[in-house]
Amino acid sequence: MAPDGRSAVARWASALAAAALAATGIAHAETVERIAAVINDDVILLSRLEDRATPVIAAAAQQSASLSQQLGEEDRQRLLKRVLMEMVDENLVEEQASKMQIRITTAEVDRALKNMAAQNNLAWPDFVRAIEGQGYSLAQYRQDLHRQLMRFKVVQSKLASRLRVTDQEVKTYYTRQVRRARAGDRCRLSHIVVGVQPDDGAAKVSQRRRRAKAILARAEQGVSFAALAERYSDDASSAKNGGSLGWVDSGDLPAELRDVVLGLGAGEMGGPVRTDDGFRVVKVLEWEASDVRPFGEAREEIKLRLLEKQLEQQERVWLTELRRKAYIDVRLWRD
Repeated sequence: MAPDGRSAVARWASALAAAALAATGIAHAETVERIAAVINDDVILLSRLEDRATPVIAAAAQQSASLSQQLGEEDRQRLLKRVLMEMVDENLVEEQASKMQIRITTAEVDRALKNMAAQNNLAWPDFVRAIEGQGYSLAQYRQDLHRQLMRFKVVQSKLASRLRVTDQEVKTYYTRQVRRARAGDRCRLSHIVVGVQPDDGAAKVSQRRRRAKAILARAEQGVSFAALAERYSDDASSAKNGGSLGWVDSGDLPAELRDVVLGLGAGEMGGPVRTDDGFRVVKVLEWEASDVRPFGEAREEIKLRLLEKQLEQQERVWLTELRRKAYIDVRLWRD
């Protein structure tokens, strides 16, 4: 520790601020620049923070005005703090980029801008006007995009090895989304009931479950579901019709059965599901109306979505680690 009780970084930051004041030719009694934060061997000046925060504050003020409200000083300070912490994270990422010798070229930024314009079906002049309408100059927007590309490349390089999505995770996500999309839809349904009596003991119940599983296994091997229902189902009324229940509203099914049925596509089977009357094996023959995409079509999109979610989670963990190891001194609200 230095004799005056300050770290070398803190003394260096103060010296930098003093030099900035001297360069303006203004007396030291009048403060024209402040340090918002110190990060390791770098500083974020208040003027730089305010430049970055201006479009954010302007957008928030516009939104408040649309709600007949006014953006107060407390709101402005909250937005400043949020932008400052984003800049702190950017500084830490830039340090990592320097260590990893990662660069973003002008050509990469140009290509990204052109892709964004094309994706929004905007000619270049219209795209620039849209950027300016958000409170950014094209130069500011280019800088912001440069930072985003740099961050993405660093994060990808650092965290790619931590990312892993299994086939089961993809299937589970798909099933969950399908259930939501189909809730309340009607389907043509067949079932096979392996009955359980109220006074059946645990051994008997277990035996009936194994029987239901064996029936499902045979159906999955290609044996006619209708034939199996006629032979083995304990529901006499539907067994004579090959297990058919006709068209049913999924919302009318018992909750435990509905959860399985909503996750099945046309021609798919599921179970055994324990209900009041025993174990049921079900087969969805047809959905009345549904925009649900088949699993095969949605698989890669879902996997990419889950990887992106994992990447966001891992990025937060990684940034927390970087902050913990760094020297960070936020001064703006302390001075």
